[in-house]
Amino acid sequence: MGKNPPELCLAPYAMKRSLLAGVFLVSLTGLAFEVLLTRVFSSLFWYHFAFVAISSALLGWGLGAYALAFIRKTVGLLHTCSVLTSLSILLFLGCVLTVTATNAHLPIFFVFSLLPFFFGGMAIATAFQLSREISGKLYFLDLFGASLGALSAPLLLNVFNPESLLLLTAVLSLAAAISFRIGDSKRPTVAVVLLVLEIGFLGANVRSNFLSLPVGPEKALSQQLRENDKLHVVRTEWNSFSRVDLVEGYDTFLAGIYIDTFAWTFMIPWNESGMEYTHDWFRYLPYSVKPAAKVLIIGTGGGTDVSLALASGSKDVTGVEINPTIVGYVRSYGKRAGNIYDHPFVHLNVDEGRNFVSRSTDRFDMVLLGFVDSSSAIVSGGLVISENYLYTVEAFTKYLEKVKDDGALAFVRYEVDIPRLVTMAKEALANVGVHDDLDQHIAVVSQTDPKQREEFLGNQMAFVIKKSRFTHDEVDGLKARIDRLKLAAVVLPYTTVDPPYRDYLAGKISFADFQSKFDVNVFPVHDNNPFYFAYSKPLGLPVHFVELLAYPVVVIALLLAATVAFGKTRRLRARSLAYYACLGMGFMLVEIPILQKFILLFGRPTLTFSVILFSLLLCTSLGSLVMQRFQAASLRKLVIVSAIGVIAIAGSYLLVLDSIIGVLLPLSLTARIAGTFALMLPLGLFLGIPFPAGLRMEDDERSNVPLAWAVNGLASVLGSIAATVLGVAVGFTQALALAMIAYTVVGALSLRTRTARSPA
Repeated sequence: MGKNPPELCLAPYAMKRSLLAGVFLVSLTGLAFEVLLTRVFSSLFWYHFAFVAISSALLGWGLGAYALAFIRKTVGLLHTCSVLTSLSILLFLGCVLTVTATNAHLPIFFVFSLLPFFFGGMAIATAFQLSREISGKLYFLDLFGASLGALSAPLLLNVFNPESLLLLTAVLSLAAAISFRIGDSKRPTVAVVLLVLEIGFLGANVRSNFLSLPVGPEKALSQQLRENDKLHVVRTEWNSFSRVDLVEGYDTFLAGIYIDTFAWTFMIPWNESGMEYTHDWFRYLPYSVKPAAKVLIIGTGGGTDVSLALASGSKDVTGVEINPTIVGYVRSYGKRAGNIYDHPFVHLNVDEGRNFVSRSTDRFDMVLLGFVDSSSAIVSGGLVISENYLYTVEAFTKYLEKVKDDGALAFVRYEVDIPRLVTMAKEALANVGVHDDLDQHIAVVSQTDPKQREEFLGNQMAFVIKKSRFTHDEVDGLKARIDRLKLAAVVLPYTTVDPPYRDYLAGKISFADFQSKFDVNVFPVHDNNPFYFAYSKPLGLPVHFVELLAYPVVVIALLLAATVAFGKTRRLRARSLAYYACLGMGFMLVEIPILQKFILLFGRPTLTFSVILFSLLLCTSLGSLVMQRFQAASLRKLVIVSAIGVIAIAGSYLLVLDSIIGVLLPLSLTARIAGTFALMLPLGLFLGIPFPAGLRMEDDERSNVPLAWAVNGLASVLGSIAATVLGVAVGFTQALALAMIAYTVVGALSLRTRTARSPA
């Protein structure tokens, strides 16, 4: 094995330890910054632009390593890159606070968000280049730091706002710079001065919160504040998965609650005896089918549906609301909101709806989901790649199993939802044993008031499904209400069924014929591809999102082509490039489907992100540490075994993962986390071996660590894009199948890899 460069002698134990500590801190900074980006982009833009955070992270790591391949002098580079990482985080924060958050300015935000990953990636690649013989230990600290970053950032968001946490990541990067400078045996004067300044700035912001994320002008909150000068924000809080603004100044409502500045819910004045006026609200319509019902409301928000249930005469209302901040806001209004969440007839659960239903042993007269997702998010395309396990055929089946034999499942949404809900209702009813006369089990009523009509979404509509046939009394009651309020019956048993729905429910036309009658996708949504709002034909992805994905694909394709050409000049073999590319793509094709599938287990995307990434990265880091204990001559066999292990586990996930999640779902949170870690342990151990082993297997004169890192990082971006597109278009099991192919190629390529001549 060749000698280490003079700029970083690793012989003294203290110097080696400072290098490892620096790598740990850089990786911790990078993942924490990535998590914060998902929240910042969700708040400033739309939820799906959180995908930009993942892309900028992966692309930045790869570009940083790629740039290092052109740098000959690495003296002091670790320290310099870490300082630049810290300063670029501050630049990004300045961009967020000063640049108007519009889609036109998104490239500016993307570039500034990419810079910290660029410099961090360069630092990590430099560390591996200088110390390839301990790549297992370095990879362990790299992934261990990443796992702690993924775990700590969401937890800290419950305590601090993202502006302060961005400052904290800048501080951590300077700590890495100081550690690297100690390894260089030089005084870290500049880094120490900057560290003191940043800590002081951080402390001042924690005390006073003088830095505050603006509201994007294209977001619903900003638009409504401009349109109504009476409205004003009275309170803003952050938690691990949302920003929540409390707004007052409405004529009818007590307050509005905005989630990530675009999804909203309202609080209404409430009292025991004066709620009869709500009986004429369109949103009240499901209660006219089941008055005084024992009802389960999923997504209670500001409490409107709870108030309507009580106004209908219900004395047993179970509510489920995922966001504790919203619950706190409603309770803070006390008597003005009728103490709605502390009413003796109301049983509130702070939980995710699908999780709660899976664990509940109760049965209800009605299960209601009323506007669980806002219209503004749908119009923007903001929920196109937002998974939603509340709206899948499996979820509908579970809801129907929870209602009594004469019970009802009800939705209040928009006209655009009707055809898709029909296809899903047909399949869900079949799952509970209802196959005939489906038009007698479904009622769909739409508004006709032009003031209520929204562009693209249309009028509001109520969609009610019953396991038993609607009774004639129920239909007569609905018809009287439709006539009195001048509503429109789309599907009304025994009386009116619009032709496309009648023919489809009766089996007279095929699904393809039914789909052709609408401008939007209407295919039923399943847990395997839970993208209910992916309306765009043919694959569900809107044109603007495809264009957004195309930019990094083109850039990466050009860079990979250049890397191949550059690699040949440096004698880095095409086989090695393919090896690292397949590892990058394969890892993301495993990680993203697992993240998405486990959202069903934990309910909250941010909690899932923390648990899965922490477990997977920690276990992967242990795999790299195990690899370090093997001699170089054994590494080829070890890589083959690890590739086979990944393939076998991914294959088993295709067959049994959904069943395993179903078994874990009713358990306590602690048990679910423990079960998840147990599932991730063998997979992570195998995933952690091939990359650092590949670095050690290369012949000394042929090795080029920066290019290996660059190819791996750039291919990871392609893997994340492929996993997302496949997930929306066909399902996540197909992404896992593609991951199996990638690791098959990894195993095959390792068979022909020449191992280094000397042991580690």
